[in-house]
Amino acid sequence: MKLAVVILPCLNEENTVKNTIKQIKKHLKNVIIIVVDDASTDNSIKKLQGANKVILLKQRISLANLIKIGLEHAKHYYPDYIIHIDSDGQHNPKYLPKMIETLNQKNADMIIGTRSLNQIPLLKRFGNIFFTGLIHLITGYELNDTQSGLRVMKYNFAEKLNLSSNFTYTHEEIIVAKKLNKKIIEMPIIVNKRQYQKSRIARNPIKYGLLALIDIVRVTLKKLSKFQ
Repeated sequence: MKLAVVILPCLNEENTVKNTIKQIKKHLKNVIIIVVDDASTDNSIKKLQGANKVILLKQRISLANLIKIGLEHAKHYYPDYIIHIDSDGQHNPKYLPKMIETLNQKNADMIIGTRSLNQIPLLKRFGNIFFTGLIHLITGYELNDTQSGLRVMKYNFAEKLNLSSNFTYTHEEIIVAKKLNKKIIEMPIIVNKRQYQKSRIARNPIKYGLLALIDIVRVTLKKLSKFQ
């Protein structure tokens, strides 16, 4: 049976992370869950018993660096698939088996769970349209939601990823995929409404936009020369 490793970043998600872990294990039978806790100050740590590996950070870092840490640990298992999913309850793990099945049927290297625009809050919607268009100009990929954090990638792609972004990882993975001539596909999903604290992005969307743009420019220039 093929092995999947799930990278689960966590920041003060005491109300949702336990159920997220439970649902992942319900829908994926051969799975290793790696939680990277971003110095949570609530009771999140007490809710992580179902995870296979828990990495506790003492100081808060960016989401990109959380994923970077999780990715390096995930590679040690040499899994068939590496999965990104949020711990806040918005991503439903029920989609994961279908995403893996579609990934294999389409002979692709990464699949992104794509939200429709009406599922994205209005302020974030403009940013999503802008960055999705920008990534299209850079890579040529016809994608609809380049910011989605629900994604599955095959190991032969994941092992090549050495993330260098300081703020957001989602765009860098797509840019690197292009330079490595990897195939990316999408699958529509419905996200659950966030019931508890605001997301990192919602706290300061202007800051997010500026820092994400800096990452994209820097990574594009670096990766274009590195992989050509």
